[in-house]
Amino acid sequence: MLTTLESALCEEAFSDSVIEQCLISAKAEWMNKVKVLFKFRRTGQRTQDDLNRLLSVLHIKPEDRQLTQFWMRGLGHQYRTQLLTYGSPTSSSTEEPVSETHSDKPLPSSSLV
Repeated sequence: MLTTLESALCEEAFSDSVIEQCLISAKAEWMNKVKVLFKFRRTGQRTQDDLNRLLSVLHIKPEDRQLTQFWMRGLGHQYRTQLLTYGSPTSSSTEEPVSETHSDKPLPSSSLV
């Protein structure tokens, strides 16, 4: 993720509004990846091979794993409840409020990524 953002910031031809859109797009992309990982982690027993395949499909590199854990911790309690109950939230998934104070249980460092 950092490489992508760094490339956008270094591009002198980009205006501030273009860079802003790059940041918004990157946030939405990574939040969607994190939501997939969250759902994957909480639905049934999964093997390490299953996890590795999913990470590959989502283009999540080993250096990105800490980022995904950070963002998973930030998923709001309401979103978590909706995702586990209904399969997808009823509100816009890219604009869902993020709250680090509603983490119902901490993620073990080796449990996901």
